[in-house]
Amino acid sequence: MLWAAIGATVAWYVWRNVGQLREYGHGFDFRFVALSIVFAMLAYLLNIQVWTRIANHCGAHASWSEHARAWSISRLGRYVPGKVATIYLRLERYPDTHKISAGVSLYVEIMSSLIAICVFTVFFSARGALPVDLVWVALLGVGLAALAMLSSRRFLDFASNRFPVLRKLRPPSRKGGAGLWMTIIPLQMGVMVLHGTSLYFAISAISEAPAAAIVEITVYYYFAGLAGMLALFAPAGIGVREAVLAGLLRTLIPLPAAVVTVALIRLVTVVAELGISAIFYRLAPSRASP
Repeated sequence: MLWAAIGATVAWYVWRNVGQLREYGHGFDFRFVALSIVFAMLAYLLNIQVWTRIANHCGAHASWSEHARAWSISRLGRYVPGKVATIYLRLERYPDTHKISAGVSLYVEIMSSLIAICVFTVFFSARGALPVDLVWVALLGVGLAALAMLSSRRFLDFASNRFPVLRKLRPPSRKGGAGLWMTIIPLQMGVMVLHGTSLYFAISAISEAPAAAIVEITVYYYFAGLAGMLALFAPAGIGVREAVLAGLLRTLIPLPAAVVTVALIRLVTVVAELGISAIFYRLAPSRASP
């Protein structure tokens, strides 16, 4: 059912954007589209490596392939029915004895991603490669506040009424040692660069952008994704992420090309996610061993 729902969501999205895609269809350089998909899949593989390190550190022990299946399948839950399903599907892949540890691991994963965005933005702004924008700082602040809210007892009590597996989850008191953070934050920044490169190749498939702009492109991609994450009403941030990203990309490429690019990168993202999840759905057992 989940796969059918994802397929229906993608079909709806393509139908909504078919006009723009057809307009530029004759001008696609499919070599760059292929490269965009490859780099998106590499980003997800590195995401899985980050998740594996965090989960094993926090006590949710499993094989690499079992962690990979849990991460990749739960990723699809953000499309149907929505973002809370990602938490449910991630925890459901682990035995009862590991659910709390998996919940703590998920919190650490999200927090480390937000910290990586902050570090990446501040670092390249300090080097002059990225203009400082107060809107970005505000978005980061809102994102951190939203994370605190989502991990609060009140929200978890509300969510547990719909997903019983969340009833044992509490805001973690132990966020991992300094060694763990020093390891995973650089890896999360690596994930950012891979996703930014994927978007750069999606742009290159229909337009031109200087290679030096890849830092800005990466930050644009992540800030648009953050806006989509905060839009709890939009499954996977569909519509919100695209609107924000198109507005940001128009500073680098013409608006029509930006609109087509955001439609293309969404399709690239879905193809990569479905591909990764299909691989580990076949390779790994349905549930991690206790």
